[in-house]
Amino acid sequence: MSDEAKCIKETIEETLAFQGETVEKVATQNIFLNQANNRTIEEVIRSLSKSNIYGSSLKQIVEKGNLKEVNHDTLKRDIVKAIKLDSFDSYL
Repeated sequence: MSDEAKCIKETIEETLAFQGETVEKVATQNIFLNQANNRTIEEVIRSLSKSNIYGSSLKQIVEKGNLKEVNHDTLKRDIVKAIKLDSFDSYL
């Protein structure tokens, strides 16, 4: 995974660790996610777990080549949700 993709995941994980940070707020305010190109977003999505609904559905979008057709705001929100669930699963 590229440094850019790692940075996106790490900053989202760290931001979500603060109480009161909503998924929507993180998705709209994460500078690295907002400036990422499609290749980097694909890398982040490929690194997500298929064990949660958001990671699984995002991976399907990438596998079908439909990344450009998905609303960017929805995509960012689902990436943050998937990372949040991945992080939560790692604590269990």
